[in-house]
Amino acid sequence: MNADALAACESRARTSGVLSRLPTASRWRPANRLLDMLQGRDVVLYGAGRGFFTFQRFCLQKMGVEARLVVDRRFDGHGRFAGRPSCGPQALLAEAPWAREAAVFITIGDAAVRAEIADRLEANGFRFVFSAYDVYEYHTHYTPAGLLQDIGGHIRSHAEEIERAFALFAHDAASQRIFAAVLGTYADGVADVPASPYREQYFPSDLPMACDLSRYISCGAFTGDTVEQARRHVGRMQAVACFEPDPGNFAALTAYLSQHSDQIADMLFSFPCGLHRSNQRLRFSSAHSTNSSIDPAGDAVVHCVALDQVLFNFRPTYLTMDIEGAELDALAGARETLRRHRPELALSAYHCVDHLWRLPLFVDRLGVGYRLYLRNYSGMVSETVLYASTQRSDRP
Repeated sequence: MNADALAACESRARTSGVLSRLPTASRWRPANRLLDMLQGRDVVLYGAGRGFFTFQRFCLQKMGVEARLVVDRRFDGHGRFAGRPSCGPQALLAEAPWAREAAVFITIGDAAVRAEIADRLEANGFRFVFSAYDVYEYHTHYTPAGLLQDIGGHIRSHAEEIERAFALFAHDAASQRIFAAVLGTYADGVADVPASPYREQYFPSDLPMACDLSRYISCGAFTGDTVEQARRHVGRMQAVACFEPDPGNFAALTAYLSQHSDQIADMLFSFPCGLHRSNQRLRFSSAHSTNSSIDPAGDAVVHCVALDQVLFNFRPTYLTMDIEGAELDALAGARETLRRHRPELALSAYHCVDHLWRLPLFVDRLGVGYRLYLRNYSGMVSETVLYASTQRSDRP
């Protein structure tokens, strides 16, 4: 797109409002970029749980940075964790002076615990202590590092698509606020997204949805956590189908399904496959289970299937999808299933910057009359879910 076309596109888009809420082009540089925060300092990661692996993959590895030390209260003395030197909190306090000049990123999810750790470290002379959740790259997951260098230009070049997607939520002010807040986080790096209670993720109480889980498909079933959430929501279901390509996750999933099959559904299906636009084998990163994903540089190969080519006559009524950035490809392989049976949808919409607008536009183009909503369950970009409802409502 040439400069004149880009300027015209942006001018048209601003008339409907969402881009006008973002920084002007001259200020369009997100705050809290990792390399700006580091300023060449060594890196210490505090916390060795899920947040560690997410930060390691989407921040450090993406930007070509290695942690010098990993700290966790589970560690007794010095050792190694995930290929890096490790120690416990007391050993960190006794470390050489370099540690107090390092950038310490706390990857623990509980905000109160993060604050307590930060206070303790700062009281002991650590000068550069940050929450991992304040780092810009943490919110951009599978978006390539090169694209992030000109995120403002990328957003402006998709102005018309963004505004068309934003307009699809005109019936729900909360959805438009979330859309604008997530887009704003991508633009300026400040995360302040209106959030709903985490316990309602995938099964919201504030939306006009039937939530008919009688024939439920879980895409990216992990270890069965969402299936268990569904069971607690509605009780025993007629049929449940689960797709999970990560071998470790699949083993835990099938163990859960076997143990609780009588309480879950009359019929249970579990597939050790990923979902994509066609049947194919793709490289895959296991990523310590929580962020497993299709990845051209992955350490394994998995079989992927198109939903349209499996589960014939399953007649789904509800579908959840959290597959680490492959959502658009999986939906492309499920077009006929969605058009024929019109299941309600709950789709993760945060793994790639473009998914904020491309996912709702794709679902709308199916032409089956879905009413779309956005909800967020973290206060940040992560855990933003696109809902497609078959119900209608005149609520503002």
